[in-house]
Amino acid sequence: MKRNGFTLVELLAVIAILAILVIIALPNVMSMFNDAREKSFTTELKEIYKTAQQSWISDSLLTTGEKVYSKKKDNSCSNPLDLSGRNNLEYYIRIAKSGAIQEFYATDGTYQYSFEGDGLTITDIKDVVQISKISDSNPKISIECDCVNFDFPNGVTADPDQGNYFIASRNKYYDTFKDAIEHVSSNQTIQVLSGTTEYETVTVPASVRNLKIDVNGNYVNFYVRDAENDFVNNGEIEIINTSEYQGGMDWYHDGLNNGTVTFNGNIYISSELDIFHNYGTINMKKGEVGSRESSTFVNHGTVNMTGGKIGGNYAAVENYKTFNMTGGEIYAGGIAVKNYSGGTSTISNIESLQGVDTAIDNDQGGTVTVNNSGIFSTYAYDTYGIKNSGNITVSNSTITTSSSSTGCESWGILNNQTGEIQLTNVTITSSNGNSSSHNGYRGIGIENKGTLTATNTNVHSNYLGTRGPYGTGIINSGTITFIGGQITSPLYAIEQNGGTFNLGNNDGTVSTTAPLVSCTSSAGIGLKITGGTFNFYDGVIKSSAGTNYAINGGNPVVPSGYTINKTTTSGVESAILVHE
Repeated sequence: MKRNGFTLVELLAVIAILAILVIIALPNVMSMFNDAREKSFTTELKEIYKTAQQSWISDSLLTTGEKVYSKKKDNSCSNPLDLSGRNNLEYYIRIAKSGAIQEFYATDGTYQYSFEGDGLTITDIKDVVQISKISDSNPKISIECDCVNFDFPNGVTADPDQGNYFIASRNKYYDTFKDAIEHVSSNQTIQVLSGTTEYETVTVPASVRNLKIDVNGNYVNFYVRDAENDFVNNGEIEIINTSEYQGGMDWYHDGLNNGTVTFNGNIYISSELDIFHNYGTINMKKGEVGSRESSTFVNHGTVNMTGGKIGGNYAAVENYKTFNMTGGEIYAGGIAVKNYSGGTSTISNIESLQGVDTAIDNDQGGTVTVNNSGIFSTYAYDTYGIKNSGNITVSNSTITTSSSSTGCESWGILNNQTGEIQLTNVTITSSNGNSSSHNGYRGIGIENKGTLTATNTNVHSNYLGTRGPYGTGIINSGTITFIGGQITSPLYAIEQNGGTFNLGNNDGTVSTTAPLVSCTSSAGIGLKITGGTFNFYDGVIKSSAGTNYAINGGNPVVPSGYTINKTTTSGVESAILVHE
């Protein structure tokens, strides 16, 4: 009988044979497939390499410096390359100013490639990693627009014995800070594992953004022989401290900031010369920053201070552009804030802004605004709360100065010929001499040679020595309008040497109580006139008990229909305005 097909047993036998063949052949087929895909990925890496080099050459004709080209899946980032490869290919390639490739990362979801170093060549592109086989030595990468993140499979932690600096996102250790900076990317953290001294200039590139430098309770000292700048920042860095112990950084020569620096944490930053010549932005939030021999910040950009402390042997801040202080404190061996022509300094809600010889020096013609703050200057020799040849506004604040050496003077405010000052609700106290051992020359509340307007302002001059009385509340040879408040001094409350002094408000009404002008010693004179014009519009002028006078040396100008009435009570002469 004729058979028309296979029996069931025969079919099962054929299927079994085919299955055995597939089992034998599949690994080879899959290996060939994977090899082909790996070679395709490697070819695309070389295409990225060549296109990046070509783009760098053309882009360098327009701008110099380091350049980054990157692209992530379904999202083109800044400086993408003109490629026609697979859509799921992501890459990040960083090329130095010299043209050398320093970082190259890429992934297609199945394979990835990582390089960091200097001078990658196209023939070096090999050893791609299959993502399903990643290990601690080959962590999984993810490409962002401006950085590369690493995912370690086994929770790797730092080991200080392997290097002085650790980049956690890369699980790598570096012996020098310079080496760590050269291998860091944006949004990463360099952790200092031990205190070190660095002998090379360190530069943070402009491409590095949101970099945290965790001093971790340690100190990094920079000392570069014959360097102009020991530490240069062109990127965006934040210096922090995650340790319970204070840590910090110190450099011998100047620092230079062209990017953004933020000080934040229990840190101490110091230098022999200037901490930073700043052409970018400095944010002072926490910690302490100070120069041992020079200025802390020489600012040609923006300094924002919201906390912490700034010191300096010469000046804490030399400001040529923008300085904003809304928190923290300043103490300086010389000048707290030195404001130059074109500079704008705004100081508000500060308990202590203190310079040993000058708190605020605006003698170069800048603009300063002070509100709700305490201004101090205490020194053995001449001291100044404010020196001004520009424009200053002070409100709701105190200015306190003192000098203790024999023959030295203390000024609350020295306003020079081109200076303009507006005071509102301000208390000025200037003292000289030490009652126990020294005898200074005099304390001067305000010496005005320019233009000054004071509203509800109290000016006090004190003398603490034993050879007194010495001291003057206000010396004027410019133009002053003084409305409300008090002026007191042991010798002369007001010394009018020239210019114009308007005591009170020339508004058609007369007050016989404010301003109050008085001296506090038996040898004192309320108003001494040696020149200029004194307009007596409001208030009362008093001597103290003794043989001297409320007004001496001249005749004030009074409003029409009024005359000066002088009375003496208990040896005190008082001068007020009354109707004729």
